Amino acid sequence: MASFPVDGKPYVAVCGRINGYSFSNPSAFLPSNPPAGDPIPTIDDVYACGVSLTHGSSPRQHIWTFAAAGSEDPAGGAAVINFLCPCSDPGAPQPPIFVGNDYFCEAGVDSNPLPEFHGDDLLWDGEQSRCDNGNPPYFYTFLSGETSDPIDARLMFGDAQISSQDNLLIETVQLYVY
Repeated sequence: MASFPVDGKPYVAVCGRINGYSFSNPSAFLPSNPPAGDPIPTIDDVYACGVSLTHGSSPRQHIWTFAAAGSEDPAGGAAVINFLCPCSDPGAPQPPIFVGNDYFCEAGVDSNPLPEFHGDDLLWDGEQSRCDNGNPPYFYTFLSGETSDPIDARLMFGDAQISSQDNLLIETVQLYVY
């Protein structure tokens, strides 16, 4: 986790961008209806493959999520529904309620992801994206109230049980508070 201080200055809105590249086959959002007996993921849990921006603690408050998917194309051969963005297929795992529409989701390949670095397609830039809530590559969101909390960026991998090869390279983090 990286924490970005705001020097104690109050703010009510956050905008910026995060860009990166994927490796292998990340799973975007984890299923939000776990098997019987398992707890429903909260904002403090891993709920996606990508980057989560939050502020505060106990509980954290969601700002924006950048989810990385395995494929853009629902008919992409090796792509299974759990590796797609919610906008690519309505059967794909949806973001948790606390995320709402405050997210970008994009894959590093159109179809058939291989266990390799996908350096030809920058994630979350709005190019070839089916989930472009807002105006990618920049997000802009209002918070539920004024705060002077630092902004925390958590790198999350939600499919460790499926593949230990998935990874992200983050190239740009640019954040502004108002």
